[in-house]
Amino acid sequence: RTSINRLVAPMVMAWTLVGEGKVAEGLEALDELNVNAQYAPFKDYMTALINVLSNNADVAEQSFLDPLYGGAGPRQVLAYGNFLEIQNQTESAIALYESFLEIQPIEAIVVALNNARSGTPALPIITSVNDGLAEVFYVVSISLAQENATNAARNFSRMATYLRADFDPARMVLAESMESEGATMAALEVLEKIAPDSAY
Repeated sequence: RTSINRLVAPMVMAWTLVGEGKVAEGLEALDELNVNAQYAPFKDYMTALINVLSNNADVAEQSFLDPLYGGAGPRQVLAYGNFLEIQNQTESAIALYESFLEIQPIEAIVVALNNARSGTPALPIITSVNDGLAEVFYVVSISLAQENATNAARNFSRMATYLRADFDPARMVLAESMESEGATMAALEVLEKIAPDSAY
C-alpha cells in the first residue's frame, strides 16, 4: 500500500462494515490506523462519526474530545458542535465555536455559532454510511491540499461530492484544487453549484 492508501483503506473498510450492520467490526478496522501516530486524528474523527450514526453518544463524545486537545480542525469542531447541539448541549456548542474562532476565523463556524445563538435547530451532520464515506474522502482531501498534493486532493474531494451531492465544503476543496491546476472555468462551474446562502 502507498502511504495514502494506508490511511484511506481502513476508514473505507470501517464504513463498509458499518453499512453491513457490523459496527464493532467497523470500529476494529480503524485500529489499522495505529501504525502511524499522524493518523490518530482521522481515527478519532471516524470513531466519533460511526458512534454518532450508531447512537452511541457517550463513546462518540469522548472520540470528539480526544483530538480537540491536539488541535482539531474546523470540520471536527463543526461536527462536535453539531453533536452537542443535537444532544441539547447548545451552550457547550456555543462555547466550543467561540473558543475555536478566537484562534481561526472560519465562516462556517461563524454561521454555526450564529445559528446556535438564535436557536435554529441543528441538522445532523451525518445521517448515512455514504455521508461517513464522504467525510473520509473530504478530510483526506483537506490534508492533501495542505501538502500541495492538488491532483490527489481534487480526486478525493470529487469522490466526496459523488457520495454526497450537497457537500459544499468538499466542493470548495475541489474548486480550489482545480484552480491551482489552472482549470479556472471548471472551478467556477463547481462553485456555481454552491447555494448562495451556504456557509461556504
